[in-house]
Amino acid sequence: MEEKRIPEAWIGRDVLLCRRGAANSELGTLQEVSELGFAYTHRAGEVTEPIFVPWSAVSWVRPSVPEDLANPGTEAEQANPVNQIRPSVPEDRESR
Repeated sequence: MEEKRIPEAWIGRDVLLCRRGAANSELGTLQEVSELGFAYTHRAGEVTEPIFVPWSAVSWVRPSVPEDLANPGTEAEQANPVNQIRPSVPEDRESR
């Protein structure tokens, strides 16, 4: 059996996503993934139809953890592990 790649492996799971420029993340269930983007069902609203999001509109997406389910609407800055990594800048560049 062929192993699915990420994010296809997350289909059917709850995911946390952040759209470009958004201050908050969104919690939903990943429904479908394509080269154009992905579809998910929003968990916090009345919409039951999948919502399509093009890849160009996505800052990041990851599987949810129990804390996400307990605190929907988590701020994107806190939920994004990449924001906790700060690149080092060589000293000679800092003075320019």
